[in-house]
Amino acid sequence: MRVLCTYVFVLCFVLLVLLASLVTLLCGWLLPLKKRVVITHYTEKALSLLLRLCGGIKVDINFANQQAIEEFMLAGRSLLVVANHQSRWETFYLQSLFSPLINVLKHELLHIPIAGWALACYWPVAVRRSQAIATVRRVEKEGIMRLAAGFNLLIFPQATRLPTGEIGHISSSAARLAVTAKAVVVPVVHNSGRYWPKKSFRLTPGTIRVDIGAPLDCREKSAKEVAAYYQDFFMQKIASQQATTASKRNMRRE
Repeated sequence: MRVLCTYVFVLCFVLLVLLASLVTLLCGWLLPLKKRVVITHYTEKALSLLLRLCGGIKVDINFANQQAIEEFMLAGRSLLVVANHQSRWETFYLQSLFSPLINVLKHELLHIPIAGWALACYWPVAVRRSQAIATVRRVEKEGIMRLAAGFNLLIFPQATRLPTGEIGHISSSAARLAVTAKAVVVPVVHNSGRYWPKKSFRLTPGTIRVDIGAPLDCREKSAKEVAAYYQDFFMQKIASQQATTASKRNMRRE
């Protein structure tokens, strides 16, 4: 039964991405960007429904201070969302949670027929990993443009998708961008890779845990302070999520 559900999910996922891409290419360009993102919002809602129906996957969100985040957004302050990277899931789900959200992504993704062309319609910051120094400068320069235009920006400081529980290298470049742009940093840690692993469509039933830290106003902060804030949050929450998962696993065995 699980194999059948996986095939159904893959088929529906491909069709969903294709449909969203075609709608974006055919109609999206007629809308201002802040209204165009409604397409990504409904795409995420459809994907979440698919994950529940085909994979038995739900989401549990834990805010440290949701009210403060909403107040910053109502005041017109742009958010720099700094999240860990494990799966395809977060690239979709966070779009809806922090809309209007712009991604920092690999330049190669824009060359994927139809889907990549549609991605380009959402004003992403596209970078080349092989050009490390140029990439940092590009993210800072173009990230400031997106934040100044009133959009939120999503950055994965670990640069690549990592297995659940691994911390890897957490870059401090997002902190320099946040301080320069006088943005509000919101750290996000999740364990989506446990239920939808990278480079795989094999789904594991369960509840994705999402921990969202208190927003940090970077107007009076140094880059060192900002980096320390989200790096500490990453390490604490990744360890906490691992411990919770291990505890539940032991309880089932008993």
